[in-house]
Amino acid sequence: KKNNIDFVHTNDARMHLTWIIPAKLNGSKLFWHQRTLYGRSIISNILIHLSYKVIAISNAVSKSLYEISNVKNFVIYDPVTINKHEFINKNKRKELTKSHKGKVIILGFFGNLRKIKKPITFLETAIKLQKIINGNVLAVVFGEDRENYKIQMQEVAKKNNFNKKLIFMGFKYPIEEWMSSCDILIAPSSWEAFGRTIVEAMLLKIPVIASQSAGHSEIVIDNENGFLAPIDDSDKMANIAKNLLTKKDNTSAIVKKAEKWAITKFSAKQHVESVVNLYFYK
Repeated sequence: KKNNIDFVHTNDARMHLTWIIPAKLNGSKLFWHQRTLYGRSIISNILIHLSYKVIAISNAVSKSLYEISNVKNFVIYDPVTINKHEFINKNKRKELTKSHKGKVIILGFFGNLRKIKKPITFLETAIKLQKIINGNVLAVVFGEDRENYKIQMQEVAKKNNFNKKLIFMGFKYPIEEWMSSCDILIAPSSWEAFGRTIVEAMLLKIPVIASQSAGHSEIVIDNENGFLAPIDDSDKMANIAKNLLTKKDNTSAIVKKAEKWAITKFSAKQHVESVVNLYFYK
């Protein structure tokens, strides 16, 4: 009250639950910004109805909100912007390939190692691609091991004589300079609210192969700005990757469309205008 706060905008579960009641008592309008797929919480399902408006970062999140809490919400996609010229660093690719001779294909996985991220599917895709093209394929993982998948992946790689081609890079920032060193981004997750790394790859003109899961399907239009494959279908992903590597003209057209789509659909300007419009207009 002392600061005459009209709007309170919260962005994660703790902030939603912390500020919803004080905002209501103060007469402030709370904007509940749901950035993950909505879970079945009794407390959240009660308190969310006290918010002034609810924002979802994708249609997948919107659907989860409505199905569980029956709350009206507005979809506003997150903005994704990068300075791509700043991040084109060929030395990063040299660093990844320094122990490998000849032409090297780099498949990139960006995300923490968790069950829903499907890191084993990523590795299987790389192993199968190498067999299909009879080439030198690296599977490079960027992210922290949150659920002890590193050992599992190393075991799978060893069984397939791939252990020297599986590389764990851990958390890297800025990630764009590493992403730009990859030939293809693989996003095999089974359940994503959005898929920021997919948009980043599009902006960097890196071809994308993603699973047909939740938020992914809102970003990737199959065979237009990227490619979709059924969840856990490493055979399909490997074959798509082969086509991307062999059909250069088609791949070039795809990444150009993807860049244009990402710039148009996920701009900061569009995001700000949508949020401000929600603040001041019903």
